[in-house]
Amino acid sequence: MSGKKFPTDDRRYVSARSFQLEEIPQVETKKLETIERAAIERAVSEREAIIQNLQTDVLEIRGERNALESQLSRLESERDDLRDRIQQLEVERPKLEPKTVFSNLGSAVGDVRTELDAANYTIDDVAFSLKANVIQDNDGIRLHLPSLDERFASENLSEISFRVRAGDSEPEGPEADYSEVPDLLGTDLETARGRLNRAGLSVGEVTTVEDATSPPNAVVDQFPEPYALAPPEAPVDLTVADERHVEDADSDADSEPTEPTEKQPSESLEAIDGIGPTYAERLRDAGVAGVAALAEMDPKAVAEIANTSNSRAESWVEQARSMLT
Repeated sequence: MSGKKFPTDDRRYVSARSFQLEEIPQVETKKLETIERAAIERAVSEREAIIQNLQTDVLEIRGERNALESQLSRLESERDDLRDRIQQLEVERPKLEPKTVFSNLGSAVGDVRTELDAANYTIDDVAFSLKANVIQDNDGIRLHLPSLDERFASENLSEISFRVRAGDSEPEGPEADYSEVPDLLGTDLETARGRLNRAGLSVGEVTTVEDATSPPNAVVDQFPEPYALAPPEAPVDLTVADERHVEDADSDADSEPTEPTEKQPSESLEAIDGIGPTYAERLRDAGVAGVAALAEMDPKAVAEIANTSNSRAESWVEQARSMLT
């Protein structure tokens, strides 16, 4: 919109002055009475005041109109700039082939599936709900997708849905087949062989040392250490107490009654797979003297006494009961 602006007048009108009838030469004031003269002067003064107020209002209206015309001109200029920007965006908006869109979506899902597979998770029930404008041009069918600077309702957006679940199998790796090395300290050599065999391991190098504090032929050291991980059939080196040295050290205690040595493997707590000297000492302090006593106990009570897990205590009790049957 364009138009000629009203000219502005910066003149300011003074307040209405008192009108004197003598200022009109055509009127013979001497022939008028005082009341008539005063009425005429008052009427003329009021008319001039009204004219002055109207002129002031006209000037204010002209100023407001000029300001509105300036604002309208600025808005029209901004509108033209926006139209040019929209035309430019229409030209720059990507035109995608349908097969390109679905190929990109498939690649994205494939990348996510690969990363989740490494953590033993999988993606299934993948579904796409694509919403786009389809157009036909000289190059064929194209999809117009919304650009990043557009405003659009949420119901007009495309959707991708899928379900993530844990894998059915254990993660594969070199540690999957590894076995835990049992605690063999304090057990005799034959018991140690049996426990290693049940754990899928083998006896490695066996050496003897003089140890007066250990029973004859008892394991005093091992490598790898207890509860370490070892591959199947891995050898475990054992160090056992020298039987001859122990017999010499015990020669002064022949007067004390002792149980036959051959019963120790089957009755001592160390005969249980997973019970070493530390656990055995805790159990004996609580009154659990041997395998028979252990077989009669509740696994939860055993776990509390030995300060171990319930699953390990259940394994101990099951082994003790199987050894007595």
